[in-house]
Amino acid sequence: MKFIALLLFVMTMGTAFGQNLHMIEFSTNSAALGALTFSERSDNNYDTQGFVGGNYAYKISPRIQLGIQGLYTKYNGSVAYESYDFMGGVILNGDDDLTKAMYASLYLGMDWTNQYGLGNTRYESIQGKLAVGKRFALSNINLPNVTYSPEISYTRTENTKSSYGNNTFTIRFLQFSVFF
Repeated sequence: MKFIALLLFVMTMGTAFGQNLHMIEFSTNSAALGALTFSERSDNNYDTQGFVGGNYAYKISPRIQLGIQGLYTKYNGSVAYESYDFMGGVILNGDDDLTKAMYASLYLGMDWTNQYGLGNTRYESIQGKLAVGKRFALSNINLPNVTYSPEISYTRTENTKSSYGNNTFTIRFLQFSVFF
């Protein structure tokens, strides 16, 4: 409920400004919350119990944005995980009007995962994420600076202390961006 209240507040505040230099994006990694994720992890039998994620981007030219992403995810299953991700990157837009643009993004960063259950272990990984999507303006329902922005992403994760790596393909069908 707090997340929905925060989302409504940010959406309302976003309509008060018209320059569209800044963008905040809300997304998820759970099917119950609006995403389908396919991973080659052998321990992929988990349920996402908690997820807090966001993206901030700043427009540096009519079609280019620089952004940062932060993500906290908690999994429960046969083995429990707690994951913290932080990435920075660039978003290339196909139109000067970012609220209606197709886009491609490339982010690079780090992932810190704590594993609990069969022994407590901490992993550090380098991540790269490539995503493509399309923003749909919600101005017809009186939210001029809010967009519905579904995307498809591919993430490669490489453990820094071993040769373990993971490929993840995600379809986010419930994602929103707010411009201000």
